Parts: sequence; structure tokens; C-alpha cells
Amino acid sequence: DHLSDGEPAVPSLYAQMFLSKTLDGSPLPDDPAELPSKNLLISENAAAIAAACGIGADDIDRLRTDPLVIQNDRLILANLSALYRHALLARIVQLPVRHYLRALRLIAADPFVATATKRNTANSLDFVMAIERIANSGFSVDDLDYLLRHSSSSTSGLAIVESDIGAVLDI
Repeated sequence: DHLSDGEPAVPSLYAQMFLSKTLDGSPLPDDPAELPSKNLLISENAAAIAAACGIGADDIDRLRTDPLVIQNDRLILANLSALYRHALLARIVQLPVRHYLRALRLIAADPFVATATKRNTANSLDFVMAIERIANSGFSVDDLDYLLRHSSSSTSGLAIVESDIGAVLDI
């Protein structure tokens, strides 16, 4: 919590999101610095984290298990921050988390990391503009993922289904 002289305390984003009255019963400590000592796992607290991030538990699981988002299941502030940032960016670019994660691979740039030549806000804006280019391309994220990364998706109208392959091979 941050204080300015003579001003009331402003709760941290952690306190606003994860210590909410609607998340009563959550084992999260009041002080995020205590998270590492609690040895909690994201997977065991997915419902509370999903509620705080405003997404479903399935989407938290997708983000949690994606190595481009976080590297482990430990419930620590860095991982909570990464989950929240990615969930928020997916909402901002109006993509379901599943499509957002595919777009993350298609664009092949971490929107939250500063580089030697760009600040992280510039990378975030570049990512948003790349999503806009994808939206204007006439292709879905699934279609581009299939075409450019050869990643098969049952929702891509371009992907060839096994029955079609079998029919051609039987001819």
C-alpha cells in the first residue's frame, strides 16, 4: 500500500484483486512478500485466481501451463503478475485465452519484456498492432497458426481431417 503525505492509503493491485471480500477463504496472505514461504500452488488455487483475473479456471490453467507465460506452478507474486498481465492483454485484444496463446506464438515476441532497443510498453503496443493486423488479414488465429506454424487445430477450416486423408490414401 502506498501513502502520500496527508493522503489516505491506496490499496495495492494485489490487495484489490486477491484480498477481495468475494475471495473469502482464499489462503493468500495479506502481504504478497509472504507468498514464497506459504508453498502454495497456482493449480490448487485456480478458482480464486481466475475470479480475481476475471477469467475462467480453464483459462487460468491454459496460462499456467504455458511456458511463455510462467515457468512453474508456484504461487508467487511474479507468477500472479504474469497471469494477470496476460489475462488482461487477452481481454484488451478481445481474444479468448486459447487464441491469445496461439497469437503469442505466431507473433513470437513477449509483449512484456523490454529489449535493448525498446521499452516493454513499445513491445506491448507492437503486439497489439500485430493482433490488429491478424484481425484485418481475413484469417482466424487458428488458420494462421495452421498455415504458418503447421499446428493443426480442429477449429481451423483449413486443417485437413484424418477421414479426408484416409479417403485420399484409399483411392
